[in-house]
Amino acid sequence: TYNEQSRPITCIEELPNELFYEIFEYLDGCDIYKAFSKLNARFHHLINNSPIPLKIQVAFKSESESESELKYYCKNVNLPSRNRIVSLYLFKEFFIDEFFRYCIIDASFISLEFIDLIDISSAKLLVLLSYLKSLPRLFSLSAHVDKQELVQSDILLENGDPKHYLAVLNNKITKVNLKNMVTVEEVKFFFLLCKRMQYFQVNIPNESLANELLLDVFEYLDFLNIFRAFHGLNYRFNQLTFNERQVYHLDFRSISKYDFDIICRPYLSYIQDRIVSLDLSDDYRTPDLPQIFLSCGYRINQFINLKSLTISFYSFAVLKQTIFECRELLHLTHLHIHTNNNHDIEKNSRDLIDKIWNLPKLSHCYLDIKYSQSVWFIPISKISQSIHYLSTIGTSYNLNGLLNLFEQAPNLKRLDMGDFSEDHDTQLMQTNFSSLISLSMSTSISKESMELLFQVIPNLCYLTIQLDNTYLDGHAWEQILIKYLKNIKRFRLKMTIGLGSHKDIAEQIDELLDSFRTAFWIEQHRWFVRCDWDPNDIYPKAILYTLPYAFDSFSYVGGNQSKSTCPNDLDYSFYDHVHTLEHVDNTNYDLNNLTFLPIRCINVRHLKIKFPLHDHFWSLLPRLDRLTSLDVGLNDDSDYTQLQQLLDQASHLDTLRFCHMRKFSMKSFNINSKSIQGLEFFQNSEFRFRYFNSEECAILANTAFASQCKFLAIDVKNRRDIIALVNAMPNLQALSILCEDNKKNQHQPIEENDSLIQWLHDHLLLPYTYSITRKGYTNVPLINLWFNRGV
Repeated sequence: TYNEQSRPITCIEELPNELFYEIFEYLDGCDIYKAFSKLNARFHHLINNSPIPLKIQVAFKSESESESELKYYCKNVNLPSRNRIVSLYLFKEFFIDEFFRYCIIDASFISLEFIDLIDISSAKLLVLLSYLKSLPRLFSLSAHVDKQELVQSDILLENGDPKHYLAVLNNKITKVNLKNMVTVEEVKFFFLLCKRMQYFQVNIPNESLANELLLDVFEYLDFLNIFRAFHGLNYRFNQLTFNERQVYHLDFRSISKYDFDIICRPYLSYIQDRIVSLDLSDDYRTPDLPQIFLSCGYRINQFINLKSLTISFYSFAVLKQTIFECRELLHLTHLHIHTNNNHDIEKNSRDLIDKIWNLPKLSHCYLDIKYSQSVWFIPISKISQSIHYLSTIGTSYNLNGLLNLFEQAPNLKRLDMGDFSEDHDTQLMQTNFSSLISLSMSTSISKESMELLFQVIPNLCYLTIQLDNTYLDGHAWEQILIKYLKNIKRFRLKMTIGLGSHKDIAEQIDELLDSFRTAFWIEQHRWFVRCDWDPNDIYPKAILYTLPYAFDSFSYVGGNQSKSTCPNDLDYSFYDHVHTLEHVDNTNYDLNNLTFLPIRCINVRHLKIKFPLHDHFWSLLPRLDRLTSLDVGLNDDSDYTQLQQLLDQASHLDTLRFCHMRKFSMKSFNINSKSIQGLEFFQNSEFRFRYFNSEECAILANTAFASQCKFLAIDVKNRRDIIALVNAMPNLQALSILCEDNKKNQHQPIEENDSLIQWLHDHLLLPYTYSITRKGYTNVPLINLWFNRGV
């Protein structure tokens, strides 16, 4: 018989808040309020205080029922929760009018990214643009407007004030898709207005486009894209491709050998006097490209109108020659140098810097040069009057070296630097370096050394500083800023602080945060801080940073606790500046019972993660469409399921790296992604020797990646597997490889270690040309193959 008392009872009250948060993410914000707000106090609190983003849809069956309901929802949902609304869907102009009557869109909608306006007139759209221009995160605006009205609105924009608002709004727009047939003037209007546009699609016959408009379009494209798209169509487009009034941008990073051999070798000389930017790299995707470039007879000083030059991973000999030739470039204002572990550069740094300092018009210099020595800029013998901005993020200074830099670059306004080391022999400088107004640095120095630096740069307005193991509370920073940096306008801070084990951690955190709650921080500047910490860390430490979070990278650890000085803990929850994110789930905790950091990262380009992932990961990263590179560590084969789930959402992912060898297996390697072009297996690991056997190489050769992969970095046990992989990958452009059966020779000089290279030449029976070089990008010399496979 049925026993009433033994029946399992599932009560909605017993469900955890986290489950409701998951449910809410799939519902319209107004529907959430209608269904849950009046149940009880708990659900009322959940709705009004949850961290979840809201999607609002306004579409009623009739105009008669809309006014009272819309007024009610605006008052009780939209306005109280405006900081959490991420999307608005408004249908028909009558309802749009009613919505804006009760709910004014302004800068307080700090999370609003997407707006859809369905069936709206162009006149009404122009009025609304004056409100939308204040939205800080608006990413997408879709307005369904009649074609004829769009034409009329363009005329209005030429003469009326709304053009200003549209210009402000479109300064953020990167993608434009005009689905209807439009005129040449309308296309040109969008090009002039959307200065940051990266993607443009239009329905218009090519032959009806004026030459002037096509040349305007060319200014937004790299020369290779122009050549591929237009050259060879007909005589007219061939002439336009090499138009004498056109300037060109050349980006050879990741260029295929085919494109370089077929396009650049024969045609570069025709446009060399009109090239304004040039990017060259010698990494594994374009191995030995600088030498090949030189062997074609090209010299940097031939590009007489060059304004920007980027060179990456050069040998010192080629770098030195390139910089020497740059002295003849009278228009060169921007120089970027990126290299890693180049001991020749380390030994000859002064000579290199002197040559850079001699460039006559150089105003922006980016030197990303990393090596073991702690201090590089000692001394500089030349003076550069032209350099205004200098970035040396991979370089350390002591105070004497930094003061020498200020003397040799007297007009320096902005400096981004690496570490700053203690220098106890430094004498107090009497000279003030008044030109510097912006400083970014990462250091672990004492308060005293910091004060020595700040007192010689009294006009500093913008300070971004990362401190490691230096404890300075809000009172100490307040004294420093008031005494030495009286002109400060923007202060960005990130500190890693060791906490004492003798005192309660939560109490220490509260004391630290209280020191940042004085009138100086809260009332005068409205500078707020957040503090994250692991309550169960054996060696307790905290990370404190100003809000909004202003740094490029962020490390998210599951299980960390967090507090801030913001009146509302959900303010500044979007970490828009984070492009590089490391995500670690702490397996020592029961994550279901934790309160997670209330943050969202929507602009992540580079992600490093270890599986398995907790469900909260998807709230931290609500969108992955901007992700371009992914570093993953797999715990076991079951993690491939979550990896595939992530790949499905990363529509622009270019490179997938496997960076953790623990229990890695190829047996379940059945993942796929249409966008990935590069696969890297463990070659960036400190202990990198993970050689793939023939069975594992065969598994890789039979995956979907084999047919689409353009760049592959992998180590193999047997050299015959190199041949098998090359033959199985029809689109492979570049291969970086280390072979275990050649390992016995790896400590010989690279030029003598060519037995494997000769073997590859003998056994790679390919119907196209290729090059093989051996070069050490790490402490191990790799073999790099570059293939001319054609199209």
